[in-house]
Amino acid sequence: FERADGVAHGKIITLMPSIFVAVPINKLRPYGIFGFGFIRQRTESSEGGIFSDLSDDDIGYNIGAGVTYQFARRAGVRGDLRRFKVRKADGISFQRLTVGLVLGG
Repeated sequence: FERADGVAHGKIITLMPSIFVAVPINKLRPYGIFGFGFIRQRTESSEGGIFSDLSDDDIGYNIGAGVTYQFARRAGVRGDLRRFKVRKADGISFQRLTVGLVLGG
């Protein structure tokens, strides 16, 4: 996404079903996660609809880990770090840190 002048612009859309494995330890619940699906890269020069020109280059995976802390019976906070990679050797790869509120069971 980075141009010669050092300015970066673009969007990435991921659509990946994931396997989520958690181990409850009192109020903490560490987990691991793995997913496989579509990674769509959009740059200033991209044209067409959001899912146009899907190819093998757009298939990728994510792997990561995180922790959920349950501070009330049906509420908590969650944070995870995931690495995303397009399956070809010179494909894009990036990390995403997510923090959020967990409501429910």
